[in-house]
This record gives sequence, structure tokens and C-alpha cells, in this order.
Amino acid sequence: MKNVINQKLAQDKTFIHIDATYKLMTNGFNLLTLGTENSSHNFRLIACAVSAHENTAGYKQFLNAIRKVLKDWYDFDWSPNYVISDAAECIHSAVNTIFPSSKHLRCMFHTFKAIKDKIHRWKLPIEKKLLKDNWNFICYNVKLLHKSQTEEAFSELWNLIETNWKEKYPENFVKYFQKRFINNRDKWEWVRKNLVGLNFTNNGLEKFHSDIKQTYTEKKKIPLNEFLVRCLKRILRDCSFDHKETFLLVKEPKIEIWRKALFLLKDKVRGPFLDLRANFALFIKKKRKLDLLEERKK
Repeated sequence: MKNVINQKLAQDKTFIHIDATYKLMTNGFNLLTLGTENSSHNFRLIACAVSAHENTAGYKQFLNAIRKVLKDWYDFDWSPNYVISDAAECIHSAVNTIFPSSKHLRCMFHTFKAIKDKIHRWKLPIEKKLLKDNWNFICYNVKLLHKSQTEEAFSELWNLIETNWKEKYPENFVKYFQKRFINNRDKWEWVRKNLVGLNFTNNGLEKFHSDIKQTYTEKKKIPLNEFLVRCLKRILRDCSFDHKETFLLVKEPKIEIWRKALFLLKDKVRGPFLDLRANFALFIKKKRKLDLLEERKK
């Protein structure tokens, strides 16, 4: 629970990852898990709960219980700025009810997985091959959309991508993407808005789920009482020690850094719709290469 407070003390923006995992107990119950990440993107558990069903009511009760404990024990009013999850409607409904002011971000791993599954199920072989052959370019366009800093930049970029896609890809694929990912932006937040350092995937949480199955249940389904007594106690014990680490995200680089990034990456910029922050990772990568070359010369 203190991970919530430590993150709030370290920075203004707070975020959580939430999901459920199955195949742990013989009666079919699932484990709801919620956590955050430190500055090194290591997952840190906040709370978990056994639930008979993965539905809106279960997530509401789960989130309300955490909020009540934080208020009663630490006098802390919990309201995360961002919630990262898959596209499960029950999670969105619960989060929207409990934290109406929070921005709900769709996990990018699940976004790419949904698009890839759609292409895999495409009926016409010629169109399916065309989409598969251009998968890397489609991913690149989606990543550019995700790196938009403002709604205006997002809309301008999508208009360019939509025009390009209509010339190259099947019309039904463009309509699918627009209906599934563009038209419901009131539900799922796309725009980053200077969120430098925040992880936009649930990979840390998924890794935690994998560790539970491999380490604690040994890839076997076990009875509920055994899971509560033997496994859940160990999970909470192992995740409750003080890591003595910072939750501060990557600091916003100074304007001089952005200018240098633009100078080094001017050939990478695809037009005025891209903000410099979208190219910061490329700048860091290129700068490291330059540093290595200088060290070799010495």
C-alpha cells in the first residue's frame, strides 16, 4: 500500500496497472492484481484479491477496498491520474465509476495484439497477405499516433495516416481501426501529454502473473484454501519489504536537449505534426552510438 503514497510523494502524476489472471485455482476463481512501477520500470504490487468473477462489481469492490484502507490507515485520498489496462469493458466501467477524473490508457501490447489477431482472421487471402507484409509499417503508424502530445497533433496525424492507408490497404481494415481505436477516444486516452518515462504496457504486471504461476503454484491449479494459506501469504510477504528506491519518472529534458535532438534527428522527423518528445528515445540511442565512437577513437 505504501507504494501508492511513495509514488505520490515522488511526483505529481501517479499511475496504476490493473488486470486479472486465471488458471491458479481448481474452482476457477481468478486473482485481481493492481500495482505500479518504479523509475526502472520494475513492477511493484499494491494489492491483490481473489474473485469468483472478473466483472465490474468485482473490480469496484476491489478498488473501493484499497481506497478505504489508504484513507483509514494513512489518511490518504487515493485518486490515480492514469490507469493502464487491457480493453476489458468491466475494468473501464469500474475505473470510470470509482475514479471519474482518471485517464484510462489502453495497454499498447494488447492494442497491437488485437490488430494482429484481426489481420490473422482476415478472410480474403490477397488482402490478408497485403496487411501481413505491411505489418511493420502499420505498427510504426500506430506508435506515432501514441506519441502525440496534443489532441490537435493526434487529429492531424490521423488524417495523414488515414489518407495513406486508404490508398494502400483494404477499406474495411481502415474502418475497423477507426471504429475500434479512433472514435472511442472519450473512453481510452491516446495522447501522452508530456508523460516522459511512463510505461504504456502491462508487461510488468503480466510478468508478475507469470512469476506467480511458475514460482508459487508451480504451474499447477491448487484448491482455494491452499492458495490462500500457502501461496497468497508468500506473495504478499515477498512483495511487502522496503525496496528503498525512487518512484520518480524520467525528468523532462531541458529545451537545449530538444534542440540538439532536432538537429541530430532532422532526417527522422516526418513532418510538423511530430513533437520533439516523440524522437527523444531515438536521440538517446544515437547519442550513445556517438559516445561509443568517441571512446574508441581515444
